Amino acid sequence: MSQSLQSDRSAPRPAPGALRDSPPASSAAARREGSDDNLFGGLLIGGLIGVVIGAALNPARKLALEGMEAMTGDWYDILKAEHHAVEKAFDKLLQTSDDQTGRRQLLLTQIAHALNKHAITEENVIYPALRKYDKDASCGLGAEHLDIKTLIADLQYEIPKDDPRWIATARELRDLVVHHAREEEEDIFPPFRDRMSKEDNESLNRRLHWEGIKVA
Repeated sequence: MSQSLQSDRSAPRPAPGALRDSPPASSAAARREGSDDNLFGGLLIGGLIGVVIGAALNPARKLALEGMEAMTGDWYDILKAEHHAVEKAFDKLLQTSDDQTGRRQLLLTQIAHALNKHAITEENVIYPALRKYDKDASCGLGAEHLDIKTLIADLQYEIPKDDPRWIATARELRDLVVHHAREEEEDIFPPFRDRMSKEDNESLNRRLHWEGIKVA
């Protein structure tokens, strides 16, 4: 009797908190492997999406900076060069046909990115300074930016890219951008630059460069 009790006491007992019906090791390993596969699949999909977006935006960033002068360049010359770079992109866009929806989307993404960068630098730096000299001109240019953004939104979200109305709207957008650019280059910016002192122009250059770096 005493030997039986001693034998019972010496028998190994399960660790506290251990599950009585633990699943087989192979089953737990299979679940871990499945979880790892799901995680890897999610990372792979996310990576592919990033590659696609990057492929579209890298040419867009290049377009936004194309033709820019050195970082010591004049603010007027930089903005003018950006205008001309976007106009070249529009020439490519207007040559697309209704069945080239992928190319239309790519070119529109590049143009929209370049125009957005350009608008931010103008609205954050140039127009506030211009407002001190010509409030009406500053407000008018800002309103035209809104018209441009509205047409971009129509092309991006409202009109199917294989619809004949799409290319007509794209042409309307280009005409508006060109009119806006020529108004700045020929009628508004030159006298504005001439009225400012050398120090004020240099300050505007530094501000424009800083804003360009932030959104490039």
